[in-house]
Amino acid sequence: MTAPPADLPLDLPDAQLPGVLGAALAGLYTGEPRLPARPGGRAAGLAALRAWTGAGYRERNHLSGNVSRLSMYLRHGMIGIREVAAHARHVLRGRERDEFLRQLTWGEFFRLVLRQEGARVLDNLEEPKYPARWTDALPDDVRAARTQLPCVDAWVTHLIRDGWLHNHERLWFAAYLIHWRGVHWRAGYAFFREHLLDGDIASNALSWQWVASTFSGKPYFMNQENVERFSGGRWCRTCTANCPFRGSYEELEARLFSGHLPQQSPASPGGGDPRHAAPAEEPAAEVAPTPIQPTGPTAPRVVWVHGDGLSVTDAALSACPDAPALFVFDRPFLSGTPVAFPRLAFMYQGVRDIAAARRAPTHARVGAVAGELAAFARAYGAGELHVTRNFTPEFTRILAGVRAAHPDLRVVVHDPERLTSYDGPVRRFFGFWKKVEREVLQGSPSPDAPRRGHR
Repeated sequence: MTAPPADLPLDLPDAQLPGVLGAALAGLYTGEPRLPARPGGRAAGLAALRAWTGAGYRERNHLSGNVSRLSMYLRHGMIGIREVAAHARHVLRGRERDEFLRQLTWGEFFRLVLRQEGARVLDNLEEPKYPARWTDALPDDVRAARTQLPCVDAWVTHLIRDGWLHNHERLWFAAYLIHWRGVHWRAGYAFFREHLLDGDIASNALSWQWVASTFSGKPYFMNQENVERFSGGRWCRTCTANCPFRGSYEELEARLFSGHLPQQSPASPGGGDPRHAAPAEEPAAEVAPTPIQPTGPTAPRVVWVHGDGLSVTDAALSACPDAPALFVFDRPFLSGTPVAFPRLAFMYQGVRDIAAARRAPTHARVGAVAGELAAFARAYGAGELHVTRNFTPEFTRILAGVRAAHPDLRVVVHDPERLTSYDGPVRRFFGFWKKVEREVLQGSPSPDAPRRGHR
């Protein structure tokens, strides 16, 4: 007889977390087991949100600017995009408020592109806008932060140490890797995915493609003056390296791209001619959410908690407050995909918060997700599995695996929280923003924006 799967303890104090979780996940992470630079969980996310006053946000492009640093909590659903928008409307005013809300909307745009394109976001969505010659591997000197360029080495060190980078640092590093070192953007995407606490397939892959010009009208690049200005000169003042970024934009354009780039309005990041996107791929057939009846002995249900919904406010958990819930560290995925331990510890802290806040049992395991979910449902005699939708290829694959392993299980998929009601095709952010600007800034949908359920 096969032994029942062992649950991970969900009451580990942070002092014990690296040792116990590190042993349970042995062989499934990179680096040393250590706590993330910022704690995970809804309580930590709410504390960070409430502490952010927005003062000085007008300097957001400077590394010293007061950016919110809430992205890792948003990415894992520990705080909701609507509560962040409501907080911004409360603490910010005028142009600062509008610009923060516009920046917040980029995340929704990227998720809609992922829904539309699916796994294609991991390949070039467009041809690069210059004669690109890229190698596939991340250079060893970059990974080890030994490029002899103080700024680049600082970006890598910051990424690995903190699991976070200012947006300007992300852009600079991506431009350096792609345009100066000739490395394919997918290698940079994988490096960020390994370490970023806010790393998700949509924002990560599409931001790298925006820099590479495979999802934009021209490649993004910077010069030394730009780095010095927005970093406050923190590296340039004492740098003795032969700076590859020195020169005018015209000189660097000629050096990097043979001087032939299409024109693009600087007012529309990701702008250029709209791409005629393919219709959205439909995921595997699912049962739409229905009014939830009280759980009884003849119709019990369970909830699948995944990495996009690590909060009791998750749609599926909210709909099923009395149902047992399961989170699974995906052994097959982690066996083939480098992920640093702090990322996994950050997610564990989110699941721990859920377990502490719910009356119903909450479990965490390590294994193949589909098989664990099917076994979990059988163990509770459940006839329904509830989950909140995400648009990753893994989500569709896992649901197909659950159905194959447990054909009698009814799968109920709940829609995640959205900032906008727009449900039409997306091509470039500038065009998307024009359709949703009124709704985001004022809370009233634009009259010409297609709505969910009215395609």
